[in-house]
Amino acid sequence: MCLFEGERPGSGPGMAKGFLGTANPSYDLSSVKKDASGNIYLGGKFDGTIDFDPGPGVFNMSGPAGTGTGFFVKLDPFGNFLLARSIITSTIINTRGSTYLEVDPAGNVYASGVFGGTTDMDPGAGTFNLTAQGSSDVYFLKLDTNGNFVFAQRMGSTGTADYVNDMSFTLPVYPFHQKLQT
Repeated sequence: MCLFEGERPGSGPGMAKGFLGTANPSYDLSSVKKDASGNIYLGGKFDGTIDFDPGPGVFNMSGPAGTGTGFFVKLDPFGNFLLARSIITSTIINTRGSTYLEVDPAGNVYASGVFGGTTDMDPGAGTFNLTAQGSSDVYFLKLDTNGNFVFAQRMGSTGTADYVNDMSFTLPVYPFHQKLQT
């Protein structure tokens, strides 16, 4: 997976960054966003093992084949690695399980995607399980600017597969966030 950015006025040449995989990886980049500080946020899905640090460091994340593991990557304005997180679903879902992102002015990340079975939506050490009511459901997730879990919500119906094809909203999203937590 490669990320290119052209020349920035007054900043010199642009950048080209990439991620490397092992063990037959596959990946799909669904979202590229920037925050007010110029940090770059990437979202999508992957299978296998991928090094999400585009620099000389290594930050491997792995996802089971066929599950469409959601990922979030944060790079600084020059494409240097800051953090990466993943959401590993317990059930194989189809290719529409990509992760879509929005970023608010404070750098909080809002993500949506598809999951199946019971899935821990907290990409850190904690646990916040959501269970799909049908074969797959949609999730809405908030992470703070450091990639820490804030909240998650499931949406969907029983007996059928539910999908999300994109996510967009007008900021601020705070009233919506408060409504989801009540």
